[in-house]
Amino acid sequence: MKNRSLNFKLLAGGTLCVLLPLLAFASFSDIRLSKDLKAMNEQNVINIAKSLSDLTQVVLQEEIKLAKDLAVGNTTIEVAAKVTETGIANSSADIQRLEHKLVNAMKQIGENYETIIVCDPEGMIYVDSVGGTTKGVSVKDRQYFQDAKANKINVSSPVKSKKTGNPVVPICVPILSPSGQFAGALAIILKIDFLAEKILSVKVGKSGYPFLVDRNGLLIVHPNPKNVLELNLATLKDTDYNGFGG
Repeated sequence: MKNRSLNFKLLAGGTLCVLLPLLAFASFSDIRLSKDLKAMNEQNVINIAKSLSDLTQVVLQEEIKLAKDLAVGNTTIEVAAKVTETGIANSSADIQRLEHKLVNAMKQIGENYETIIVCDPEGMIYVDSVGGTTKGVSVKDRQYFQDAKANKINVSSPVKSKKTGNPVVPICVPILSPSGQFAGALAIILKIDFLAEKILSVKVGKSGYPFLVDRNGLLIVHPNPKNVLELNLATLKDTDYNGFGG
Protein backbone atom coordinates (compact mmCIF):
# COMPACT_ATOMS: atom_id res chain seq x y z
CA MET A 1 0.00 0.00 0.00
CA LYS A 2 1.65 3.23 -1.03
CA ASN A 3 1.41 6.58 0.67
CA ARG A 4 -1.08 8.93 -0.84
CA SER A 5 -0.71 12.68 -1.20
CA LEU A 6 -2.13 15.03 1.37
CA ASN A 7 -4.95 15.91 -1.00
CA PHE A 8 -6.19 12.35 -0.72
CA LYS A 9 -6.23 12.47 3.07
CA LEU A 10 -8.95 15.08 3.42
CA LEU A 11 -11.71 13.81 5.63
CA ALA A 12 -15.45 14.40 5.33
CA GLY A 13 -18.70 12.82 6.42
CA GLY A 14 -22.10 11.66 5.31
CA THR A 15 -23.33 8.81 3.19
CA LEU A 16 -21.61 9.24 -0.16
CA CYS A 17 -24.65 8.96 -2.40
CA VAL A 18 -26.79 11.24 -0.19
CA LEU A 19 -24.58 13.86 1.42
CA LEU A 20 -22.23 14.93 -1.36
CA PRO A 21 -24.90 16.39 -3.67
CA LEU A 22 -26.26 18.26 -0.67
CA LEU A 23 -23.05 19.60 0.87
CA ALA A 24 -23.70 23.12 2.00
CA PHE A 25 -20.73 25.44 1.89
CA ALA A 26 -21.51 28.98 2.89
CA SER A 27 -19.83 32.11 4.14
CA PHE A 28 -20.37 34.29 7.15
CA SER A 29 -19.23 37.78 8.13
CA ASP A 30 -20.05 40.43 10.70
CA ILE A 31 -23.01 41.47 8.54
CA ARG A 32 -26.11 39.28 8.41
CA LEU A 33 -25.61 36.38 6.02
CA SER A 34 -28.27 37.40 3.50
CA LYS A 35 -26.87 40.95 3.24
CA ASP A 36 -23.29 39.72 3.09
CA LEU A 37 -23.94 37.46 0.11
CA LYS A 38 -25.41 40.37 -1.85
CA ALA A 39 -22.08 42.20 -1.58
CA MET A 40 -19.98 39.19 -2.61
CA ASN A 41 -19.13 37.82 -5.97
CA GLU A 42 -21.69 35.03 -6.05
CA GLN A 43 -19.99 33.17 -8.87
CA ASN A 44 -16.75 33.11 -6.90
CA VAL A 45 -18.55 31.60 -3.92
CA ILE A 46 -20.14 28.97 -6.17
CA ASN A 47 -16.76 28.08 -7.65
CA ILE A 48 -15.23 27.67 -4.20
CA ALA A 49 -18.08 25.44 -3.06
CA LYS A 50 -17.85 23.29 -6.18
CA SER A 51 -14.09 22.93 -5.86
CA LEU A 52 -14.31 21.83 -2.23
CA SER A 53 -17.18 19.48 -2.94
CA ASP A 54 -15.42 17.87 -5.91
CA LEU A 55 -12.26 17.34 -3.90
CA THR A 56 -14.24 15.82 -1.04
CA GLN A 57 -15.94 13.39 -3.41
CA VAL A 58 -12.63 12.23 -4.89
CA VAL A 59 -11.15 11.78 -1.43
CA LEU A 60 -14.10 9.76 -0.15
CA GLN A 61 -13.94 7.48 -3.16
CA GLU A 62 -10.26 6.85 -2.44
CA GLU A 63 -11.00 6.10 1.22
CA ILE A 64 -13.75 3.66 0.26
CA LYS A 65 -11.30 1.87 -2.04
CA LEU A 66 -8.79 1.59 0.80
CA ALA A 67 -11.40 0.14 3.17
CA LYS A 68 -12.57 -2.33 0.52
CA ASP A 69 -8.99 -3.46 -0.16
CA LEU A 70 -8.46 -4.16 3.53
CA ALA A 71 -11.80 -5.97 3.89
CA VAL A 72 -11.27 -8.38 1.00
CA GLY A 73 -7.73 -9.35 1.94
CA ASN A 74 -7.15 -13.05 2.61
CA THR A 75 -6.14 -12.51 6.24
CA THR A 76 -9.19 -10.38 7.00
CA ILE A 77 -11.61 -12.88 5.47
CA GLU A 78 -9.95 -15.91 7.07
CA VAL A 79 -9.89 -14.40 10.54
CA ALA A 80 -13.42 -13.02 10.32
CA ALA A 81 -14.73 -16.41 9.23
CA LYS A 82 -12.87 -18.12 12.08
CA VAL A 83 -14.25 -15.66 14.65
CA THR A 84 -17.76 -16.15 13.29
CA GLU A 85 -17.41 -19.91 13.49
CA THR A 86 -15.60 -20.41 16.82
CA GLY A 87 -15.96 -17.09 18.66
CA ILE A 88 -13.51 -14.38 19.69
CA ALA A 89 -12.12 -16.25 22.71
CA ASN A 90 -11.17 -19.25 20.59
CA SER A 91 -9.49 -17.27 17.81
CA SER A 92 -6.71 -15.39 19.62
CA ALA A 93 -3.86 -16.61 17.39
CA ASP A 94 -5.75 -15.69 14.23
CA ILE A 95 -6.76 -12.32 15.66
CA GLN A 96 -3.10 -11.52 16.31
CA ARG A 97 -2.36 -12.08 12.61
CA LEU A 98 -5.06 -9.62 11.63
CA GLU A 99 -3.91 -7.10 14.24
CA HIS A 100 -0.40 -7.20 12.77
CA LYS A 101 -1.87 -6.45 9.33
CA LEU A 102 -3.91 -3.50 10.58
CA VAL A 103 -1.03 -2.02 12.57
CA ASN A 104 1.16 -2.07 9.46
CA ALA A 105 -1.63 -0.54 7.39
CA MET A 106 -2.06 2.24 9.96
CA LYS A 107 1.63 3.08 9.78
CA GLN A 108 1.39 3.54 6.03
CA ILE A 109 -1.80 5.58 5.73
CA GLY A 110 -0.72 8.27 8.20
CA GLU A 111 -1.78 10.11 11.31
CA ASN A 112 -5.07 11.47 9.97
CA TYR A 113 -6.85 8.29 11.01
CA GLU A 114 -7.90 7.47 14.55
CA THR A 115 -7.88 3.70 14.02
CA ILE A 116 -8.94 0.79 11.85
CA ILE A 117 -11.33 -1.65 13.50
CA VAL A 118 -12.84 -5.04 12.74
CA CYS A 119 -15.95 -6.26 14.52
CA ASP A 120 -17.83 -9.55 14.60
CA PRO A 121 -21.32 -10.06 13.17
CA GLU A 122 -22.81 -8.70 16.42
CA GLY A 123 -20.87 -5.44 16.28
CA MET A 124 -18.23 -6.26 18.91
CA ILE A 125 -14.75 -4.95 18.09
CA TYR A 126 -12.15 -7.70 18.47
CA VAL A 127 -9.15 -6.15 16.72
CA ASP A 128 -7.87 -2.66 15.92
CA SER A 129 -4.76 -0.93 14.67
CA VAL A 130 -3.87 0.90 17.90
CA GLY A 131 -2.85 -1.82 20.33
CA GLY A 132 -6.28 -3.17 21.12
CA THR A 133 -7.53 -0.04 22.89
CA THR A 134 -10.99 -0.42 21.39
CA LYS A 135 -11.31 -4.18 21.83
CA GLY A 136 -14.57 -5.10 23.53
CA VAL A 137 -16.33 -1.90 22.44
CA SER A 138 -19.67 -2.50 20.75
CA VAL A 139 -20.65 -0.54 17.65
CA LYS A 140 -23.87 -2.46 17.24
CA ASP A 141 -25.88 0.74 17.68
CA ARG A 142 -23.91 2.69 15.06
CA GLN A 143 -25.68 3.24 11.75
CA TYR A 144 -22.53 2.47 9.79
CA PHE A 145 -22.44 -1.06 11.27
CA GLN A 146 -26.13 -1.57 10.57
CA ASP A 147 -25.55 -0.52 6.96
CA ALA A 148 -22.61 -2.89 6.63
CA LYS A 149 -24.72 -5.69 8.06
CA ALA A 150 -27.20 -4.96 5.28
CA ASN A 151 -24.29 -5.44 2.82
CA LYS A 152 -23.86 -1.71 2.15
CA ILE A 153 -20.50 -0.02 1.80
CA ASN A 154 -20.96 3.34 3.46
CA VAL A 155 -19.42 6.62 4.57
CA SER A 156 -21.04 7.42 7.89
CA SER A 157 -22.29 10.77 8.99
CA PRO A 158 -19.78 12.22 11.46
CA VAL A 159 -20.07 10.92 15.02
CA LYS A 160 -18.22 11.35 18.29
CA SER A 161 -15.64 8.63 18.76
CA LYS A 162 -16.48 6.12 21.50
CA LYS A 163 -12.76 6.02 22.25
CA THR A 164 -11.79 9.71 22.37
CA GLY A 165 -15.03 11.68 22.13
CA ASN A 166 -13.59 13.57 19.15
CA PRO A 167 -15.54 14.01 15.88
CA VAL A 168 -14.73 11.22 13.42
CA VAL A 169 -15.99 9.84 10.12
CA PRO A 170 -16.21 6.03 9.88
CA ILE A 171 -15.98 4.40 6.47
CA CYS A 172 -17.36 0.92 6.87
CA VAL A 173 -17.51 -2.11 4.59
CA PRO A 174 -18.94 -5.59 5.21
CA ILE A 175 -16.65 -8.61 5.46
CA LEU A 176 -18.02 -11.66 3.72
CA SER A 177 -16.98 -15.24 4.39
CA PRO A 178 -15.80 -17.47 1.51
CA SER A 179 -19.39 -18.72 1.27
CA GLY A 180 -20.71 -15.15 0.97
CA GLN A 181 -22.15 -14.84 4.48
CA PHE A 182 -21.83 -11.70 6.61
CA ALA A 183 -18.81 -12.27 8.86
CA GLY A 184 -18.41 -8.81 10.38
CA ALA A 185 -17.34 -5.35 9.29
CA LEU A 186 -14.16 -3.34 8.84
CA ALA A 187 -14.16 0.40 9.43
CA ILE A 188 -11.55 3.08 8.89
CA ILE A 189 -12.11 5.81 11.49
CA LEU A 190 -11.08 9.15 10.01
CA LYS A 191 -10.37 12.30 11.99
CA ILE A 192 -12.33 15.41 11.05
CA ASP A 193 -9.50 17.73 12.11
CA PHE A 194 -7.59 17.38 8.86
CA LEU A 195 -10.66 18.18 6.80
CA ALA A 196 -11.35 21.23 8.92
CA GLU A 197 -7.81 22.49 8.46
CA LYS A 198 -8.04 22.32 4.68
CA ILE A 199 -11.54 23.76 4.34
CA LEU A 200 -11.04 26.61 6.80
CA SER A 201 -7.82 27.65 5.10
CA VAL A 202 -10.00 28.94 2.25
CA LYS A 203 -11.02 32.59 2.56
CA VAL A 204 -14.23 34.06 1.20
CA GLY A 205 -14.19 37.81 0.75
CA LYS A 206 -12.65 39.94 3.48
CA SER A 207 -14.11 38.27 6.54
CA GLY A 208 -16.01 35.24 5.27
CA TYR A 209 -15.18 31.57 5.59
CA PRO A 210 -16.53 28.28 4.30
CA PHE A 211 -18.21 25.81 6.63
CA LEU A 212 -19.66 22.38 6.11
CA VAL A 213 -22.96 20.90 7.24
CA ASP A 214 -24.56 17.51 6.74
CA ARG A 215 -27.86 17.00 4.95
CA ASN A 216 -29.78 17.73 8.16
CA GLY A 217 -28.03 21.04 8.85
CA LEU A 218 -25.65 19.76 11.55
CA LEU A 219 -22.27 21.52 11.44
CA ILE A 220 -19.37 19.26 10.51
CA VAL A 221 -16.67 21.89 9.98
CA HIS A 222 -16.71 25.37 11.51
CA PRO A 223 -14.07 27.83 12.84
CA ASN A 224 -15.53 27.48 16.33
CA PRO A 225 -14.95 23.84 17.34
CA LYS A 226 -17.69 24.12 19.97
CA ASN A 227 -20.22 24.25 17.15
CA VAL A 228 -19.06 21.01 15.48
CA LEU A 229 -21.63 18.22 15.86
CA GLU A 230 -23.48 20.48 18.31
CA LEU A 231 -25.10 23.30 16.33
CA ASN A 232 -27.81 22.57 13.77
CA LEU A 233 -28.50 25.39 11.34
CA ALA A 234 -31.96 24.01 10.66
CA THR A 235 -32.93 24.91 14.23
CA LEU A 236 -31.60 28.48 14.16
CA LYS A 237 -33.97 31.40 13.96
CA ASP A 238 -33.20 34.30 11.66
CA THR A 239 -31.97 36.45 14.57
CA ASP A 240 -29.62 33.68 15.78
CA TYR A 241 -27.29 34.21 12.82
CA ASN A 242 -26.01 37.41 14.41
CA GLY A 243 -24.03 35.35 16.93
CA PHE A 244 -23.33 32.40 14.70
CA GLY A 245 -19.77 33.36 13.82
CA GLY A 246 -18.54 33.31 17.40
